[in-house]
Amino acid sequence: MTVEAVVSLGSAWSSHSPALFAFGGDSLIELLSAAVVFWRFRFELNEARAARIAGVLLFGLAGLVMLTSVLNLLGYREAQRRLGASHGPTLLLLWLSLPSFCERDG
Repeated sequence: MTVEAVVSLGSAWSSHSPALFAFGGDSLIELLSAAVVFWRFRFELNEARAARIAGVLLFGLAGLVMLTSVLNLLGYREAQRRLGASHGPTLLLLWLSLPSFCERDG
């Protein structure tokens, strides 16, 4: 999940792509939410507080995606096609499909 977030956010940064930014932001929010759940059970964090933190993370993601989309719509941040930026999602897809290939051989 960490690799997914890093690769997609890095690709979004280099290509100025709102779609990749949303995907990477979602992966980052999933990672942080998993950390909140771990923290809740490991260190006995209050359930209401954990839910509040997860809600803030999701609203933060929605705000960032909306801001990026509006900036792209207004022309401040236009998506650019770069050869290196297209390799990131391809490598990510291969990385995420690796466990299923390993299960078939095993």
